[in-house]
Amino acid sequence: MEGRTVKAFAAVAAILLTSCSSSPSSAPSSSPPTSATSSTAAPAATFPRPQAAIQPGRYRWDGFESPISIELGPGWALGHDNPAFFDLFRGSDFPSISFARFTDVYVDGTTRAAAVDAETVATALMARTDMTVADSSSIELGGRGGRQFDLVTLNPRTPLFFGPAGDFKLDPEFKTRYRVLDFPGGGVLVIGIHSRVEGFDDGIALGEPVVSTLIVQS
Repeated sequence: MEGRTVKAFAAVAAILLTSCSSSPSSAPSSSPPTSATSSTAAPAATFPRPQAAIQPGRYRWDGFESPISIELGPGWALGHDNPAFFDLFRGSDFPSISFARFTDVYVDGTTRAAAVDAETVATALMARTDMTVADSSSIELGGRGGRQFDLVTLNPRTPLFFGPAGDFKLDPEFKTRYRVLDFPGGGVLVIGIHSRVEGFDDGIALGEPVVSTLIVQS
C-alpha cells in the first residue's frame, strides 16, 4: 500500500490523517448546545483557501452529500480541505475543530467496522481498552440526532476512524469532545473539538460557539 501521512495545520500537530490509495491491510459543555435554524441563519459564504484567515460570518461546506454550514468568529483558519474532511485551527496551535464523513470506526487498533450510525460508532469506541471515553449522552444538533462523548487515547497514533481521506489517529496529549450525528441518507457526520488535555476547558470554550451553530441541509 502506498500512503502518505498528512500532519495537521498546527505546527506540533499529533492529530493525523493518513491518506491512502487503498484500504490499509492493518494497520474533544456539560449540556448539548442549542443549534441554529435555517430560518435564522445568515447566507453562507464559501471557505477561503487553507491557512488563510477567515473573516467572521457563516460559511458553507459543500464537500459532503448534504452541505453543512457553521458560524465563525474571528481567529479561525481552514486546515485540511479534503471534500470528506475539513478542520479549523486558531493560529499555530490547538484547539481545532474537525468535520468528517468517516465511513468506518476502528473497533480495536487494526479492525474496522462500518460507521452505519451514531450509536454504532459510540458503542465501538466505548468498548475499546486503549482509550478513555467519558460523559456519553444522546444529543440533537443541527436538526440531527446522535451521540456526544469526551475521548482520550492511551497510546500514540491510535486509529479511530477511516474515510475517503484515510485514517484518523490521535495521540494521548489530546482530548476530544466528539459529536457523532446520523447524517441524511445514511452514515455519520463526526465533529470533534480537539485540545491539549491541560487546555481542554479553554478549547471547549472556543469551539462550542462554532459547533452550536451547525446547520445540516436535508
